[in-house]
Amino acid sequence: AALIVAARAGSEYKVGELLRWGADVRGHAGGEALLAACRGGNYRVVRSLLSAGADSGVIPATEVRNMLA
Repeated sequence: AALIVAARAGSEYKVGELLRWGADVRGHAGGEALLAACRGGNYRVVRSLLSAGADSGVIPATEVRNMLA
């Protein structure tokens, strides 16, 4: 839950800290965090989550288009 909250807030620092402390990005929480970061347009957080192994398949194409618009 902490990872999702940090991603939703766009806190690159907090997401980074959680990842360093071993937050799991491969499960449901990682997917939700990635989606929250996309919806918030938080590019750096998205990149951090993807680099840590979050599944990009959870992001609907419409979210990607909205983020890039």
